[in-house]
Order: sequence, then C-alpha cells, then structure tokens
Amino acid sequence: MVGGDLAGGNFYYVADGYNPDYSKGHNVGGISLRELPPKDVPPGFIGSVIIPGGTGPFQWDQTKQLTCAGTWGCHGDRTIADPLQSISGAHHTDDSVIDGSTVGTSYRFLYGIKGKEHKTWEYQATANNHNGYKGDGNYSSMETISYLCGECHGAYHLHQNLGGKTSDVWVRHPVDISFSVVKGGYTGSEYQKYTNYSLDTPIAYINPTGMETTVDVNSIVMCLSCHRAHASNYQSMLRWDYSKVFVGNGAQTGCLTCHADKAK
Repeated sequence: MVGGDLAGGNFYYVADGYNPDYSKGHNVGGISLRELPPKDVPPGFIGSVIIPGGTGPFQWDQTKQLTCAGTWGCHGDRTIADPLQSISGAHHTDDSVIDGSTVGTSYRFLYGIKGKEHKTWEYQATANNHNGYKGDGNYSSMETISYLCGECHGAYHLHQNLGGKTSDVWVRHPVDISFSVVKGGYTGSEYQKYTNYSLDTPIAYINPTGMETTVDVNSIVMCLSCHRAHASNYQSMLRWDYSKVFVGNGAQTGCLTCHADKAK
C-alpha cells in the first residue's frame, strides 16, 4: 500500500498466487498452503501452556493449519476451536478500555493481551502516535504481546506458564525483559544510545499509551521489536534485511537500533 505495510506486515509475501516465500511469514489457511514437516509445527512449540480461559493444545495437530483465530490461531478465544465462534461479537464490543478481560476488550482481539491500539493500524504513524505495546520487565505477565507469541512459541519465553525450556534468559534473544537488567547494567551499555522511539524497531512499556517518544532503562524488548506479526518482505518475518546489518558501518538501523554501540 502507499506508504508501506501496516504494523502487522502484509500476508502478500506468503500468499499463494503472488510468488510466495513461506519463510517470510505465517502461512495462514486460506492464504497459503500448509507447510510440510517439520515446518507445519510452530518453532519452539510446547503443549498445554496456560492461555486465557484454559490451556493450549496438548500437541500441535499436524492435520491442522494455522488459522487467524481460534485454537489454531492467534486472535479470539483460543479455547474455542472454530475461528468464527472464537471471535464472535468482538467487533461490536465497547473497546474504549483495553483490559484483556474479553476478546473484544483485548488488544487487537488477542484475548488477554493489553496495549494501546493505533486507530489506523499504524498507517501514517509517527514517533509519538503509534501502537502501544504492553511488556513486562521480567517476563512475569500474561498480558503482554510477547506472551501471546509464546502461546505457540513457548520455548522462546521464560514465563513459567509457557514452560520455556531454558533457565537462562540469554540463551536466546530475550523478550519481556527491560534494558534495566542487561548484563553489565544499562548505564554505559551498547543499548544506551537507543533513546528515541523507532517505528522500525519498536519497544514495549509496562503501561503503554501509544504516544511514547523516549526509550530508556525501563523500556522493554519484545517479539515485535524484531518481527512483524503477520509477514514481512524479509526472512523470518524480520522488520529489516538481516543480511545487510553490518557492525561498524555507522548506521543505527535494524539490530543496531538497540545495539547502537556496534554501529560505530
């Protein structure tokens, strides 16, 4: 679209009929074909994780393809298998308060998740008018956007309800962790120069407003700091071309937005 893709990215990049590359996004039923094993199961999947209202599937049914909503999807009540039933009524709910108590009052109908919704899904968003992503500084909340991702990719999140397999947050790139707990401390770290909110590398807040302009010690790294939710024009749904991120080239972009000192 004019001005670029919206916040979630664009399923065009994985849509059958448009020269799709399934490595660039979620291959949702009705848009893309189901991938062959082992890619038919979400990476890092852990069975029976705790989700709002119940538990996730004991195992990923390999006859099922990812859907937009329902048990095998992201939106709606994931304890309800049928995608339409799981999200029924949500569009007519008074969502003036996003408290996560119902599907309709959850961030983008992601049941249980909080945040501040940009009215036009970040079309013509600015550094002080954007999506407000909910995070938690020590990966302990079920209300964050990263927890939602962890409902299918549990091994990538340390919340006890998701059954993350690693005891060390630094084994994988951390999410739901603030700059305040980086190794060696925030002051003088390679992250300290990321000071102005970037639409290309967004971060989360404990109480997001969608008007944040400042990145500081309490800002929180999340899954969507690096990835698009739906699909992107880059491998692994990244927000940028990882192959073009070079340490020492002076460009504080991509990974080097946060790891700013390495841009020198």
